[in-house]
Amino acid sequence: MENPKIVSPSMEAEDFTKECEEVIQSLHMEKNWDGLYLYKYKNFWCPTRAIRGMINFQPHFKALNSDLFLITIPKSGTTWLKALTFAIVNCWRHANLSESPIVKMSPHQLVKFLELDIYLNHKNPSLDDLPSPRIFTTHTPYAAVLIKLSHNPTPIEDAFEMLCTGIDGFGPFRDHVLGYWNASLEKPNKILFLKYEELKNDIIFQLEEVGSLLGVSFYRRGRK
Repeated sequence: MENPKIVSPSMEAEDFTKECEEVIQSLHMEKNWDGLYLYKYKNFWCPTRAIRGMINFQPHFKALNSDLFLITIPKSGTTWLKALTFAIVNCWRHANLSESPIVKMSPHQLVKFLELDIYLNHKNPSLDDLPSPRIFTTHTPYAAVLIKLSHNPTPIEDAFEMLCTGIDGFGPFRDHVLGYWNASLEKPNKILFLKYEELKNDIIFQLEEVGSLLGVSFYRRGRK
């Protein structure tokens, strides 16, 4: 009788790292304006710090019908949107704002990134303890959903040219935005396309739009 195969956590981690490295080695890469590399994955450019998490969560993540996803391009109001969404979804749990976790904790602690947090170092992380509805954030482009430090940064003119030609973190930018814009037109009851400028100019109306999508109604003060 053969001895049973024993798989230890360290062996699983080793297989996990090997699997990621094999995929990464097969990808085309370009140096970004910040000196770090971008990897072309699923026809989009993925930053070095996110590529492993991206490879992991795509084939392994199982979405629930009640899940909420906050999807943004980097530096487009992600932290603000996390705080607003968490507060709206949990308003019934914390009638007194001073008791809400959002007062004491960073939005990034309360709403984690799929590729930058949850799946960064794990292929099958446990999500059973997350309260419903689960809220996740990702920079992943629509077509792929179904750290910027450098000693030798690229000149701003070259960085602008790279952005225009589509070589940018989670880009091409135009394809990323259009993917979700077209999806919001096809599924308006499932996808809300929110613009940073509109949120800044009329936050009350935009919060009502977010609340409507999430099934939370607000009393409209002073609106005709």
